[in-house]
Amino acid sequence: MERTKRRDMENLKIKLKKYIPSKLIKIRKNCLTYTYAINGRWRKSKISRKAINEKISIIFLVYMPQTWNSLKTVYDRAKEYIECETYLVVIPYNTMLGDGTLINSVKYWESLYPGEVISAKGQFGWLDLKQFNPDIIFRQEPYDNTFPQSYSCKRLSSIARLCYISYGMTMDRRHLKTVYSHRFMSDVYAFFCDTHEVKEYLEETKNKHPLIGSYQIYYYGFPRFERINTSYKFNRSNHTFTWIPRWTLDGKNNDASSFFLYCAKLIRYFEANQKLNLIIRPHPMMFSNFIDNKILTKEEVRQLFEKINSVDNICLDSEMDYLITFEKTDVLIADFSSLNMEFALSGKPIIYCGKNIKGCLTEFSDYCYSVRDWEGLKKQIEELSRGCDKYLEERIICSKKHMERIPNNISDNIVKACIEMCRMG
Repeated sequence: MERTKRRDMENLKIKLKKYIPSKLIKIRKNCLTYTYAINGRWRKSKISRKAINEKISIIFLVYMPQTWNSLKTVYDRAKEYIECETYLVVIPYNTMLGDGTLINSVKYWESLYPGEVISAKGQFGWLDLKQFNPDIIFRQEPYDNTFPQSYSCKRLSSIARLCYISYGMTMDRRHLKTVYSHRFMSDVYAFFCDTHEVKEYLEETKNKHPLIGSYQIYYYGFPRFERINTSYKFNRSNHTFTWIPRWTLDGKNNDASSFFLYCAKLIRYFEANQKLNLIIRPHPMMFSNFIDNKILTKEEVRQLFEKINSVDNICLDSEMDYLITFEKTDVLIADFSSLNMEFALSGKPIIYCGKNIKGCLTEFSDYCYSVRDWEGLKKQIEELSRGCDKYLEERIICSKKHMERIPNNISDNIVKACIEMCRMG
């Protein structure tokens, strides 16, 4: 209900902007940004003077199981330090798996960490995190509209050092402006960068806007990479394809979803080719976004699920952890996604359904397959299923080189930095 109200307010603001001169909007936006930055700088200076607990108190505030891999190894490592007191606070949220099954976030984390999970929703409302006297808070995502107002960046930054590890690997510079907004940067005490591109972007912003850039920057590597399996045995037989359609049709900042371009055609193709398998793993927000925006109805989604379930060699992914699905995947059919680089590191082939393959896959883009239409996608599926993978050797070499550049002890270094950050004040 709270999220719906905020979304309605945002839609109203968009409509009202049509009647206000663009120059006035820009002036107002700049004034608000710098006022917010001044307040953010004051909050951070106040927190840095706060008395430190005997043990460093670290809260991991989460709600989306599908992006837990960004924080998982950091949480696991922090628990091993006697200097740290960790709290896993979970916001109750029903997340949809690819097969339409709703999973409660609290129950999911309780299955992973029995006895460690604290539900953020109590009998009398949202839990006041001040009761834990936190020194550091890791919030899972940068977007305030996906969290209760009680856990906005502004409020969290007033009680602890708000730290951020990217929920997904950020490659495209256009996407950086969406994730790392000026308001978000004004609240965050320290960024632990997932890529050199992010580090450079934050440094540029810090130099260009000193008032906004009152944050610390660390680069130890992306914690997700610590869980990647590189022992995959390559073969020329590709039978299992996984398709990961994006959640939005908006192509302003990134390539839009290919769902409506290829869904019906892929189902018909694999239905006619029973020796091949198709796993469909849509973005967790895709179907709900299409329903909310009246692009699809609930009945149409139900009928689609029914159709897919009737075909033996096609399934909607029921795994919460995408790494489990990637293990059994031979070829990834991908839209723009932060998961693409993780899959690329396995050395397996990717068919990219968009224009900006370079921005999404960087150096791997030369060894993956880019398609613009159904005929191109169909041809690539047929060739790879026959073992015709012309980039196999180059991709394996590229993967090994990239893995060699990934720093060691990523999570351990992040935890050490958190301890030092607090001790130094």
